[in-house]
Amino acid sequence: MTVSYTVDGGTPVSQTLTVNIAPYTSYDFTITPAYSLALGNHTVVIEAVVAGDASSGNDQMTTTVGGAQFLPNHTITFEEGTGTWCGWCPRGAVFMDSMLHVYGEDVVLVAVHNEDPMTLNAYDAGVSSMIGGYPSVLVDRKIEVDPSDMFDAFQEHSDDFGFANLTATKTYDASSRQLTVDVTAEMAVDLSGDYRLALVLTEDVVIGTSASYNQVNYYSFESQDLPLVGAGHDWQAEPDEVPAANMQYDHVARYISGGFNGQSGSLPATLVAGQTYSHTFTHTLPNGWRDWHVKAHVLLINADNSMVLNAVNVPGLVNGTHDVASQISNVGLYPNPTDGALTLMLTMAAQNDVTVEITDVLGKVVMARQFSKVAAGINQVTFDLNDLSDGVYFANVKTDTGVVSSKFVKQ
Repeated sequence: MTVSYTVDGGTPVSQTLTVNIAPYTSYDFTITPAYSLALGNHTVVIEAVVAGDASSGNDQMTTTVGGAQFLPNHTITFEEGTGTWCGWCPRGAVFMDSMLHVYGEDVVLVAVHNEDPMTLNAYDAGVSSMIGGYPSVLVDRKIEVDPSDMFDAFQEHSDDFGFANLTATKTYDASSRQLTVDVTAEMAVDLSGDYRLALVLTEDVVIGTSASYNQVNYYSFESQDLPLVGAGHDWQAEPDEVPAANMQYDHVARYISGGFNGQSGSLPATLVAGQTYSHTFTHTLPNGWRDWHVKAHVLLINADNSMVLNAVNVPGLVNGTHDVASQISNVGLYPNPTDGALTLMLTMAAQNDVTVEITDVLGKVVMARQFSKVAAGINQVTFDLNDLSDGVYFANVKTDTGVVSSKFVKQ
């Protein structure tokens, strides 16, 4: 047989092969010499002609191959449609939490709430127009998957072409609560059209006291009685509804600059491969946000179809003094809820000085203890909380590099 390839209608590169291929089997071949691909998109026609073949209609395959300046790093954005009214949405919380623990900074996680107190209207309108039900997850806004399929989607799309390398640095003024994020986009290919950057802010450990913060739970023994464990709950053992006092919501979308398709004018209409483009975002955090639980992310968006081409997590939390502490491997609290004594199990990866602050829902420190040279491994300390009023509190475990927060209930 004669095999060949042609690029952009040029001269075919061909060679003749003599092979034995058994019926219903396949044969892989490589055509030499290789083609030195230029920058941009190119049409490639591959052909295999076998002597005596009575059907020539399937001898050719045509594909488009893109030549890039370099291969960008690619971070997948998972945008979950969810709501406190949604009885199946605990499944979304479980798999979002699992993705965070497995992939960390290699993914951007955004929980976009619908028709509940955490709804961000512009974001919700965009996501709800692209999904068929709740909970659902958009993967770079290319496909919609069930939360239980997020790990498969990561494997399938982590190597998708990212178009540009994104970097982001931030500064934060705690007194004015102004956040500044400086972004650069180094282009791997030429692009022309409406391409934009978007600053997305999410908040973890969002809580509320009204019934609208109750989470409807179809996994409950009171409803469908189905096993589901994760995101801090054994959902089958929880009631339907889970009371607001026992709920915290993570990855909650709080802000997206410019709306669902990003900030208009953040990038020029023509982007050139090898060139770097910059944009600065500024945003003042509302007083109701607890800045130590806020995370910043930047998305590169094709505004013509809303697709997310690439993304990056801004290093650290918004407040630089509250970055996740690498020395702390795990924090456990029991019993939770507690009626008096609370034991903290602290697993340290390395020896460090530790401060534990107990704060109420408004961030007021109601108790604090300091510990010097806490050893690597498992450590245990018990707090007497009998003097505290019943309610929701946070145990903030701080080292010299950051803080890990855990919620508990005093009843």
